[in-house]
Amino acid sequence: MFLITTALLGGNRLYIKVLNQPPHHLGLWREESLEKIASHFGLTYIGNDSELLQNSQYETYVMHKFYIWFKSDFIIKVLWKLKITKLFKNYLLKDKENVKGHSINACYTKN
Repeated sequence: MFLITTALLGGNRLYIKVLNQPPHHLGLWREESLEKIASHFGLTYIGNDSELLQNSQYETYVMHKFYIWFKSDFIIKVLWKLKITKLFKNYLLKDKENVKGHSINACYTKN
């Protein structure tokens, strides 16, 4: 059995350019990418498990949503300083059981 654990591309990470570069992250992967690489290494893809959103990740998740909506670093910095995230937290997290966290585990076996 072979296991890959990596940051999930499209997860709840706030897109901070400095932290999303090596050595912090060597790569960001989608579920589909993890499935497709199996054939290149003679592996059989078994499946994956995405981490659920953790309590410590709530504010980052909210800021990630703001970034998607506003696409402005300046607006994001203002919202962060004013602690606006706390006002939207309950609204955005009403369905938190279905929100993926920032990590994914993919499992493979050798052919």
